[in-house]
Amino acid sequence: LSEAAKAFSLDRLSRSPSMFDPQKLAWMNAHYIKAMDETNYFSFIRPFILKALPKQEHDEKYLYFLAMLFKEQIKSGQEIIDLIAPLFAPLPALEGEAIEIMALQTTPKVIEAFATALAKVTSIEPEVIKQLFKDIQGNLGVKGKALYMPIRLKLTGMMHGLEMINIIKVLGQEESLRRLAK
Repeated sequence: LSEAAKAFSLDRLSRSPSMFDPQKLAWMNAHYIKAMDETNYFSFIRPFILKALPKQEHDEKYLYFLAMLFKEQIKSGQEIIDLIAPLFAPLPALEGEAIEIMALQTTPKVIEAFATALAKVTSIEPEVIKQLFKDIQGNLGVKGKALYMPIRLKLTGMMHGLEMINIIKVLGQEESLRRLAK
């Protein structure tokens, strides 16, 4: 402290006030998170992920998958909680456009076809889920919003968010099927 006092000089002070820029801080934090190696990042983010998940046992492979899924988009550890928690919360009531999508004539057929196909697969890897969507699109002639949105809404209750493939991977096959049956 005495060294700091000796080094201090009023001549070196600026008249302009200091500025705290929260956006710059968030950007820098995101930069450092992205630059972390996977091991250090996982050690850092793991406690946040556990806060977001329902109170049950989760294997390390699943926790690692969740960590890496969000690494490129978070600016702080808290953000991963905000991204994961809604997937495990009770589904929100549908409003506006979501109600319109669920009222489409094709919606029940799409949900039934997807649930039936999902129940038959032995893997929920991305290429398998993509193929399910392609098959349903070919069989029913439904594509785009009319194909993806009813399933997204049944699984999450939200119009936007994670890619469908990742939603199914995060929820798991059993939970996805349970939500589709509701």
